[in-house]
Amino acid sequence: MKYELKVHCDQIIEFGGLARILCVGVQHSKAYIWADVHEDYPNEKKRFVMFNTGEEIPKELLHRTKYIGTVMLDDGCYVGHVHQIIE
Repeated sequence: MKYELKVHCDQIIEFGGLARILCVGVQHSKAYIWADVHEDYPNEKKRFVMFNTGEEIPKELLHRTKYIGTVMLDDGCYVGHVHQIIE
């Protein structure tokens, strides 16, 4: 399944079951995250943040992030690095 990502934003996505993150990418000029979702399990929420290239990850999140992937939007003018925040 795919879920839209907000650009340069801290957001929580609720997956319709147990989710394994596959990748991030761009489709129709929007950023998305794709996940393998197992609907036999309860819904789960995961937190994601997209950082600009060159932007430092805040110290309080530094050891709680898992890099998911990079997206390029606006014909490559915006490069965002998607991280999952491990609670």
